[in-house]
Amino acid sequence: MTIWDWSHETVPRRAKGKDMLQLNTLQTIQYAREKAVLETEIGRRMYTVFNSQPVIGELRALVREAVVQLAALATRTTDGAANKVSLGRELFEIRDVIQKESPLAVWRGRAATPETLARMAGESGTWSAADCSDLIRLFVSVIERVSQESGTGRYRFQADAAGRMRPQAVQGTLPGYQNVRDIQKAYRPDFAGQPHVWKDDRARKGGPPITTGTHTLDARGSLLATTRTSGAPKGISRYRLEPRSTVRKIDLVFGLPEGADISGTTTDSIFFMESIDSFLQAIGELPGAVASLGPMLQLLAPATMVPLGHHTLLETALSLTLNGYVSYSIGFYSTLMPHNSPRNEAWAKLDGIFLWAERHAWNHRMLCYYDHQGLKAYVYGVGGGNPRAELAAFRAAAMTSLDFLWEFRTFPVMPDRRRVDEYKADFGLP
Repeated sequence: MTIWDWSHETVPRRAKGKDMLQLNTLQTIQYAREKAVLETEIGRRMYTVFNSQPVIGELRALVREAVVQLAALATRTTDGAANKVSLGRELFEIRDVIQKESPLAVWRGRAATPETLARMAGESGTWSAADCSDLIRLFVSVIERVSQESGTGRYRFQADAAGRMRPQAVQGTLPGYQNVRDIQKAYRPDFAGQPHVWKDDRARKGGPPITTGTHTLDARGSLLATTRTSGAPKGISRYRLEPRSTVRKIDLVFGLPEGADISGTTTDSIFFMESIDSFLQAIGELPGAVASLGPMLQLLAPATMVPLGHHTLLETALSLTLNGYVSYSIGFYSTLMPHNSPRNEAWAKLDGIFLWAERHAWNHRMLCYYDHQGLKAYVYGVGGGNPRAELAAFRAAAMTSLDFLWEFRTFPVMPDRRRVDEYKADFGLP
């Protein structure tokens, strides 16, 4: 539940006689806080769509199929096995992974064991969208661990589940991946030949939450204050971004809340959706969720993680963009809709949420910087010049991609006015 009243529609504030607004330190902090609360509300409203019929029923059916297969894999015995030692080790690894995921709320206080998992398959009618997200995480964790331990690098689920579970890398990622472990890496693309995002540019460390010091940390505090509690610690509260984090530099310039860096959980969800889709097609089944939601299924990750405070909207959108599902431009929330999504009831609800947020007064399109007087910001699309032209230029400046990440990788730890002025000039912004 949020402490904000969203019952009224709002329109952008307008300033007269200026091509743009320029904010002082306190104004920049306030605008960053407002934008953080707005983006958390986007996630909450998205969650409502995924947690309501008809979407939740279709999602439950999809995830239940995966849980049934995973439970069957995890509860096998070594009786009659040709290589009992190898199978016994694999079963031990699966049980160990399941037990390590015991903090997931979906267990509801029960022991995290393969036997419990098998019983849970019969409870799918009670699962929430958050439960489905937890089970997807569990599924991917098992695949990742067992493929690492396997001598061939191949996950034996391929053979044990009728030989038809064939994960596939997304279009546009690097070719030549032959097994699950390498395929998962394909969802975390390289930085134009440099070490991949999750190695050098995903920079975070554990520790107590820090919510003051910069406008992005103040925004983080507002985000954490408005996210709902699931019983598990909020992921953002468990980490702080290191100065060299590329995502942190983006947050500083665009006035966004610092989170837990680019979302690996979102890439895991992409991996799951494509893997289970491949499996179900191979056995001649296509649950309603795949048929009616299509690419919109990939929005489950932001819909569950953003309102719970596990990742920011940008961090999930970056993973979706890098894997070709969306082309997200910061502050232009309609670009969160996955490409080639079917136009149906779910699409209409999500599109309505994105358009509502895009037009909201708290959707500040700003570029922040530091000079000798402290923190300041340019705000676009609200002045008396040509707001539409400004917004078109800002949309281009805020369009995320590998090139966008590469650009901000070279930004200073604290963005100075000269560097931000150079960046905005590249897109014709005043």
